[in-house]
Amino acid sequence: KKRFIPEDRGRLVTAFLQRFFTRYVDYDFTANLEEELDAIAGGHVEWKEALRQFWIDFNRVIGETKNLKISEVIDHLDEELGPHFFPRGEEDRKCPACSTGRLSLKFGKFGAFIGCINYPECKFTKPLEIAGGEDGDDKDAAAALANEPKILGTDPDTGRSVSLRRGPYGPYVQIDPPEESKDKPKRQGIPKGVDIAAMDLAAALKLLALPREVGTHPESGKKIEAGIGRFGPYLKHDGKFKSIPKDDDVMSIGMNRAVELLAQPVKETWRTKKKAEMLAKKEAEKAEKAAAKAAKKAPAKKAAAKKKPAAKKAAAKKAPAKKAPAKKSKSE
Repeated sequence: KKRFIPEDRGRLVTAFLQRFFTRYVDYDFTANLEEELDAIAGGHVEWKEALRQFWIDFNRVIGETKNLKISEVIDHLDEELGPHFFPRGEEDRKCPACSTGRLSLKFGKFGAFIGCINYPECKFTKPLEIAGGEDGDDKDAAAALANEPKILGTDPDTGRSVSLRRGPYGPYVQIDPPEESKDKPKRQGIPKGVDIAAMDLAAALKLLALPREVGTHPESGKKIEAGIGRFGPYLKHDGKFKSIPKDDDVMSIGMNRAVELLAQPVKETWRTKKKAEMLAKKEAEKAEKAAAKAAKKAPAKKAAAKKKPAAKKAAAKKAPAKKAPAKKSKSE
């Protein structure tokens, strides 16, 4: 299938950006931005100046949106996404509870939902698509979380209530803190494939007990933990993480399987490759700076003093040769 199918939250964000931040989702803008980034990388454009100019324009648009009323935004989104939420038009907008009201997009404490305009006389609500269930769209469970949390029971250790809630990354369970407390409550996301409609107190407490210790690695002697993070179930060992495949259960995965998964080589992705390149670049820059610093600290060698040429001795004057006396001739 290999297709991206936008969720309702994604459709809302896209419609909002297209209406109020049109320039920044325009194809030409992203294309020009790529060219500008290439120019910065090539040293032809100063990055601070490019960032300053971007912020001036972006900050101006933010200032304009601050003056908008929330009702204006909701009305626009309701009109823009009407064909998606109500494919048969006014027929689908008729409230099934009171028969006189009209359904429209609304926003509450826990996010966007479909509601009747006759509220509070008519309290009919319908959730947007929420991740959960085998096909990622458990409508009954989503309805329970559309406007308020679902209380599952009481945590036996703390005596506090345990609730099923909806967050930006999907449904999760939480041990509710006292009202006056400012401490962050203990939470745990519900992995995909779990039927949230069947979520009860026992299942919630098992999730809240994560991460759990699987055992000790036979080679390193360090513990292996299994848990659920933002990107799904994982194994943790010696500070490193390994994703748990869909066919394995984070709640029951054992030592042998955990060691087997941890031994598998990490697949190189664009993210890991980019990270390795950045680390290599940083190390090279670090080494270059260290070398430059060491060169500055090293004392400069003194130039050897030039030797003065030896003074030439004056050549000793030779005494004039004595002339031999002239020989007398025999006639004299």
